[in-house]
Amino acid sequence: MLVESPSSRGLGVARGPDSRNERFRLVFRGEGASRWAQDTYRFHHAHLGEFDLFIVPIGAEDPRHGYYEAVFNRPSRLSPKETAHV
Repeated sequence: MLVESPSSRGLGVARGPDSRNERFRLVFRGEGASRWAQDTYRFHHAHLGEFDLFIVPIGAEDPRHGYYEAVFNRPSRLSPKETAHV
């Protein structure tokens, strides 16, 4: 199954109360009638290389495509000085 580029609509980064973490989600669209179950899969990306990603199918009404969501929670990339002002 080929997974197309993630949707960028509505993407934003939410910071936790301590401003040291950021949270965001990506929505992917898979081509073809086959569907993936909720699980961890190995992805290959031209610039990022190989990585494992936990994805969950989401209920989009489209018989030609499967839609999947990945949720990220990670330390903020802001410097400690920038974080103090968020």
